Amino acid sequence: MTRDEDWSERFEAIVQSVEPRDAKLWSLVELLEDALDLPAAARVAGDRVEITHVDYGGDEAQGLIAAVTNDDGVRSLPLSDVVLLNREPGAELVRAYRVWVRGRPADPAARAAAAVLPDTGPIELAVLAVLPRTARCRRMDDETDVVYRFSDREMLAPGTIITIAPKHREGRLEGPVEGTRIDARRLGLVPLSLTPVDDPPAAFVLNAPETPDQIEEAELLAEAGDPREARRILLALAAEDLQRLDVHAALGGLALAGTPETALAHFAVGAALGDLSVPDPLDGLLTWDQRGNRGYLACLYGCGRALHRLGRDEDAQRPLERLLALDPDDHLGATQLLIAAGGRAPL
Repeated sequence: MTRDEDWSERFEAIVQSVEPRDAKLWSLVELLEDALDLPAAARVAGDRVEITHVDYGGDEAQGLIAAVTNDDGVRSLPLSDVVLLNREPGAELVRAYRVWVRGRPADPAARAAAAVLPDTGPIELAVLAVLPRTARCRRMDDETDVVYRFSDREMLAPGTIITIAPKHREGRLEGPVEGTRIDARRLGLVPLSLTPVDDPPAAFVLNAPETPDQIEEAELLAEAGDPREARRILLALAAEDLQRLDVHAALGGLALAGTPETALAHFAVGAALGDLSVPDPLDGLLTWDQRGNRGYLACLYGCGRALHRLGRDEDAQRPLERLLALDPDDHLGATQLLIAAGGRAPL
């Protein structure tokens, strides 16, 4: 069986299943991630573009969303409006999707029923993946996956637990965020493993997933004046694996200049994952030359920076003291920040 035949069979199995349309669209995202070789050449209304990303924002009527780029910049539009060039892997699959999504609109009765669901009391959502205007979340009360549409004023951090006053609109949750907390264990994340190393003696490596190439790409984009695309890349990495500590550190660094509250949330998720994995006190040090270690240490330092910027100097001292206990050589310059926050430099 060829790859095209395999993708075609998987596509037919998804669209003909008895799953709700929303679940089918999530499954089609996973299928397209396997089938497409992105970036891929395509056309929109006759103009040449490149598809750089495909995702689902929770709107069943709109369907899947494609991020496309050309000389005019980056924009998002329905995948059904995009025609992949024939030479591109998965072109036939995108054509089949376009026929399916245009020929099978969302069930009006189901959409009407969802639109009049009664509001409930405050609920907690675990933020698993963040898209431009929606987030894939898990309700903490019944463990069901939901789509949450947040406002333009809110910047969600993957791995946080938010409290909202929900309103149901067309099958999605809306409503303002009333609180945010960090709880790695409640989120169901398991501790990362620690491996002792011989050089230097009594040192450890935190075995966190690493994605250096993509992070460097995002950092270059941010430096070139495209923080939105940089954030999109980093959020996609976090959606794949919430235990990438270097991704949380990079997201926090990206947000720190403009919104220290959001930066703190990103840094705090990475710090909590590290705290879950590294005992306090650790009978040794974390080696600086390992990226997983640097991700955790950068999150601790970022927490200190964000808290200091928010005027919470007493709170800023704890992560900085923890950082210096694990990295007494102070590769990040935490000692000066600790003193500025009213703490004492380690002896």
